[in-house]
Amino acid sequence: MARATCAQLQSYGHKVSIFSGTLRDSEPLSSSSLDEEFIAVSPLCERFPLSSLWSWKLIPELNRKIKEVDIVHIHFARDLIPIMAAIICIFQKKKYVSQTHGMVVQDKRLVTKVIDKTLVIYLLSKARINLVLNEFEKSRIIQVTDKLQLKILQNGVSVPRTMTSKLPSSVLKVAFCSRLHPQKGIDKFLELVESQKNAKVEFEVFGSDGGDLWKIHEYMQLKGSNPKFSYRGVLKPNEVLGELSKVDIMVLPSFNENFPMVVLEALSVGVCVLVMPSCGIAKELSLFDKDFVSQSESTYGLIRTFERLKEKMVEMERSSIIEFCRETFSVEKVCQDLEETYFSVLKRS
Repeated sequence: MARATCAQLQSYGHKVSIFSGTLRDSEPLSSSSLDEEFIAVSPLCERFPLSSLWSWKLIPELNRKIKEVDIVHIHFARDLIPIMAAIICIFQKKKYVSQTHGMVVQDKRLVTKVIDKTLVIYLLSKARINLVLNEFEKSRIIQVTDKLQLKILQNGVSVPRTMTSKLPSSVLKVAFCSRLHPQKGIDKFLELVESQKNAKVEFEVFGSDGGDLWKIHEYMQLKGSNPKFSYRGVLKPNEVLGELSKVDIMVLPSFNENFPMVVLEALSVGVCVLVMPSCGIAKELSLFDKDFVSQSESTYGLIRTFERLKEKMVEMERSSIIEFCRETFSVEKVCQDLEETYFSVLKRS
């Protein structure tokens, strides 16, 4: 999302830079068209492997980078790197906007309450504007603090101008593509697989372990060899669209999913999607096709909706899905709003 946004803003004539941490044992895929800088980081605390990611090189590099720009856009969370970026902006008297992407929600743990009271709320209040994905995220941030200036800015995706057609097949291909975390609903997906064992449907799962990978392994051990089901491992960012374009339906049965980028990516290549009613973009999807949203949060509702969606596949045109994605979720639409936001912030004293 950050790359697509920066590339679009760059096409408008702005000078845009991306500054990010990267795990020491991974190699980020850099883009030749963007100014990107990565600093190798590692967790300071094994108990908090993501939020404590850090490198002492960050401070001088962030300080230098922030001096070079007019405005800083911080993808904010309760993490050391975005917190430090905001602190440096304050010391340099540099204007910044925050975008929380659903990462700042009410948390009853004592350590989180202390961090919120001492840092998070103060740093967010110093942002010239705080961007949230939708009304749902807005309501969750207000539970943490009601003293912020909030503006809705949805996610967007680059929609290809040319479409690669999927080869016709007598077997329906269905994918789950997301981190295997309890919130993502892999249990419901596996029950959906079981409900289709006598149908001409093949299922694939893509995703890293977020705590629920064992459920995939357990299912495969219990059911034995099944040519209609496979776990395909983790996709690199540049592989996602290619794999999604090969399937007919992408199912994400997650609960309270704020604004899933993988759903937008599936739509951008003309793939039908199926999400739960609690998904943050369920309303937009149901306006296009009511069967892109499960009739209820239950597995029963998911299976019933899937059956209806299967019946529509013969008449479903990929081009119509792509056009819907372009009109509703294109990165161009997002960046026009974002550009206006930046100029508005810069004009203020």
